[in-house]
Amino acid sequence: MPCRIRLFAFSTALLAALLPGVAGAVATTIEVSQGGRPLPGAKIRIVDETGTVAAEGEADEHGRLTVDLPPGHRYLAQTADGAHRSDGFFPGDPVTLALPAPETAAAVPGWRLSSDLFGGYEHQGADVSARGDAEVEEFVEIPLGPFPDSPTARVPILTVLPVDASDDDPLEGAIAGGQIQLEGPPCGCIPFSPRPLFWIGTPHFGKLKGRFLDEPLGNAGDLRLTAERRAFHVGIGGLVPLDCGFDLEAGLCYEYQRIRFEGKLPGGLGESGKARLHALGVRMGVGRTFYRAERFDLGAFARVEGVFPLSGDETIRLRDGSSDLRFRLDPDFDFRATGGLRIGFDLNP
Repeated sequence: MPCRIRLFAFSTALLAALLPGVAGAVATTIEVSQGGRPLPGAKIRIVDETGTVAAEGEADEHGRLTVDLPPGHRYLAQTADGAHRSDGFFPGDPVTLALPAPETAAAVPGWRLSSDLFGGYEHQGADVSARGDAEVEEFVEIPLGPFPDSPTARVPILTVLPVDASDDDPLEGAIAGGQIQLEGPPCGCIPFSPRPLFWIGTPHFGKLKGRFLDEPLGNAGDLRLTAERRAFHVGIGGLVPLDCGFDLEAGLCYEYQRIRFEGKLPGGLGESGKARLHALGVRMGVGRTFYRAERFDLGAFARVEGVFPLSGDETIRLRDGSSDLRFRLDPDFDFRATGGLRIGFDLNP
């Protein structure tokens, strides 16, 4: 009996010497991350110093894998393809296997065509003056007899009156307009890489109207001058995307303005003339896309524009019979504030 006990003890000691891991496996947790965040589902392999696979498994939803490792060896944790490894560790040590963030190819936007529809307010000041002679119809009282108390009659006669009047009023009102805009890919020539902009459009559909020289002229009535302006512009600028989802735009434009004047005088002038002005404008705006499909997007924007006439005084001459008036236009700064919708299409995504 004692012999059997000694034989069993010897066999147990021999087994413990040959298989030390079976006797004392130690739980070890490996934390797997990628780009600083836990990586669930990562397949991990643990090898010892001889390259023998001691354990393998898959990280849980928290990016952790716990395995039992025999003591007495130094191990490495590595990905299934062996591309990334941890530092060496012993069973029971805290282990971290950090993978670099995946490389992403930055999408470089291509050419894009958009159409803007907007509404807002516009104000352009103008100094208008009138000089010349106007033939007006006046009424005079003529006695019908030689006595002081003889009846009288009002007889119309034509009189030429000198006109010297000026007025400083605006062409202004609510406006609705539109434009077509072409956006290019980032130029890469400066650090924030703006996208180039090209646009053509009209600042307002229809006519922007104003009324000038609503002046009394003798006893024949008032001198009135109305103006109606149409315009279109072309421009170039840049668009800068921001991290918050908004886009900033800025640019310069050339604007052509055609102003049609119509003069009204009782008993005389009733003609029209046109002035053509050239102007330089500046623009600042902000926009955001709130719906995007594969090659189509819809957004909104708001912008302000300032327009400075380049041409100087423009003179319009209106003649009718004995009336000969010259209207001088001195245009001033033009201001617009608009907002609207933008529909865009990617030309080469």
